[in-house]
Amino acid sequence: MDTLELRNIVMAQVSQIEDRSLLAALKTILDLKAAPTIILSDAQKREIEASQKEVEAGLFKTNLVLDQEIRQWLEK
Repeated sequence: MDTLELRNIVMAQVSQIEDRSLLAALKTILDLKAAPTIILSDAQKREIEASQKEVEAGLFKTNLVLDQEIRQWLEK
């Protein structure tokens, strides 16, 4: 069964659905698939922007450095 045939079968089945909650659930699934956009609050956006500026300024540690610091801390 190819994509076009499957789409036609699904559309025919959906057109016969009378259950509002089932239709709403299908719409939710389709909306999520169609728009994989992550919705962020203003505070989250500000945090991301601040973090990006820190990275650009070199204010970060690599995983290797962090692993070394953790090992040293655990040895104490």
